[in-house]
Amino acid sequence: MPDVEAVGVVRRIAQLLGVEGAALIVLGGVYAVVSATGRPENRLGAELAAAFLVVLGAVVVLLARAIAAGRNWPRTPAVVVNVIALPVGLGLLQGHLYVAGVVLLLPAVTLLWLTATPEARERLRES
Repeated sequence: MPDVEAVGVVRRIAQLLGVEGAALIVLGGVYAVVSATGRPENRLGAELAAAFLVVLGAVVVLLARAIAAGRNWPRTPAVVVNVIALPVGLGLLQGHLYVAGVVLLLPAVTLLWLTATPEARERLRES
């Protein structure tokens, strides 16, 4: 029988990934609207960036669903997505965009910490 604490940690990982994915989808939609109504220097680049954010958000939501279902394979892509967020968040902090940097780094570091806990590793290993 799975440990109750391990199930709770995996549930928190799935919820945090779901929130991250939804935020990426919303951010991509907002970016698409802003670039469509504004005057970006490169409209195609702006629209492609918005589409990329929406697709990445959908992939992260699918990873969250797979982790919630007890699969073990989505752990690695979820970690990779959040490891990539670390230098981006640090760059934002260095550029004096503190709120954006903290908003990006906080869930990424939290998710990386949660996936490294022994309970989560054991639970995701047994499925």
